[in-house]
Order: sequence, then structure tokens, then C-alpha cells
Amino acid sequence: MKKIGLLVAALLVPSMLFADGGDSAKINLVKKLYKTDAQGYAVGATYSEYAAPEFKKTIRQASRIIDRINERTGELACDYFEHYDMGLGNGDTEIRKLKIVPSSGNIVQVSFSDGSRMNNLKYDISCAGGRCLINDIVNNGESVRKQYQRIVSKKRCD
Repeated sequence: MKKIGLLVAALLVPSMLFADGGDSAKINLVKKLYKTDAQGYAVGATYSEYAAPEFKKTIRQASRIIDRINERTGELACDYFEHYDMGLGNGDTEIRKLKIVPSSGNIVQVSFSDGSRMNNLKYDISCAGGRCLINDIVNNGESVRKQYQRIVSKKRCD
């Protein structure tokens, strides 16, 4: 009987570890994006490094269009940078009070202050086989993926 109890306990431990539905893995991914240096400034990874294949393809297509427009006009006509999509302003943002909270489904809510305002974003992250990928980011109520898709479909920036 003691052996059966140990066997049941041994079987339950792994399932309890993964009972969070991958929430801890999603949180860890977001932490990589919002990593800071000793002074609290953002030095994390870019989201395209962890984008799901279709999202990454759309980012690449839009980036090529943006580059062509900027080369043709000789100026920065399209101002799309990943750090803006992540709420990091001009790229030298100080991150204060970072809060990462799993929500329903694949959504992870991220909030932080940059010293002058609160930023609230939603990351759509799916995990499979121990690897998490970003499907979309919603910043100020607007889907980053849809912004890139618009650039690809219209062949221009709005």
C-alpha cells in the first residue's frame, strides 16, 4: 500500500508542475523581452526573435517594404521599430514596476512605468514542446501583427 501511495505521488508531481498550462514559460519569455541592466534600462531581446513562424514571416515582409520605402524617399518615412511596439519608446527606456500576469487563454498582460506613463500591453503567446512563441502583441489596443499585415497588403505605411 505504501508503494502505491509513493507511485501516485510520483505521478502527480510532474502533472502539478505543468498544471499552470505553460504560464511560467510564458512569463519567462516576457521577462527576456523586458530584461534590464543594473540601472533599470531595457536591454532585453526583441520580440521577432520569439515570433511564431507566420508572425515572423509577416514582420520580415513588412520590414522589406519599409526598407524599400525609406531607401526610395531618402528619409525615415516608415517609423516601425520593435522597441516602440513593446512600449519602450526611443529604446533607452527605464522600466519601473514591471508586472507580468497570465490572463485567459494565451494572453499575458504586461504593465510597467517608463517614468512618465504606464504602459499596458497584451502578448498572445502559445507554448508547445517546451517552447513558447509570440503570435501577436496588442499595444494601446492595436494589434502589432495587424499593423504589419496592413503594410504588406497595402505596400506602404499608414
